Amino acid sequence: MKFKVLIVMFMMILTVGCSKDKTAITGSDFYDKAIEAEYKVVDNTYQFDYADYVYSITKGDLKMYFVDGKKSYDIKGLFLDECANVYKNMTEEYDKSTTGGENWTTLKIKNDETFYYVSWIKDTYLYVEAPLSKEKELKKFIDSIGY
Repeated sequence: MKFKVLIVMFMMILTVGCSKDKTAITGSDFYDKAIEAEYKVVDNTYQFDYADYVYSITKGDLKMYFVDGKKSYDIKGLFLDECANVYKNMTEEYDKSTTGGENWTTLKIKNDETFYYVSWIKDTYLYVEAPLSKEKELKKFIDSIGY
């Protein structure tokens, strides 16, 4: 099963290249936008040698992670790993959408309880996990940072 999920994720990255390029937000800009949105941001950069910035946000049941990496293959690896983890957490019933372009890919999944958003743009990565009731608020924030 794991192998099938990884193949699907790899094919998704390869086949979604029909949309325009996106510009990745910098780590410092992400930090500023998150503070502006009144999130408490924790700098975890010192724990990771493959990234220039690593931020985590937790607020109640909300989990959000942003990585501004040094190399895109590290970021794509994070994306694939996290997509596989999200699929493991899914029940039988869920809604899924994927979009992407030449330098980005996004996976959105939700079930009756939880909203997941996993995305990479160039050398950056964003992961969001939250109760479904916070989906609208989070989509607004995600749009504000260009993801």
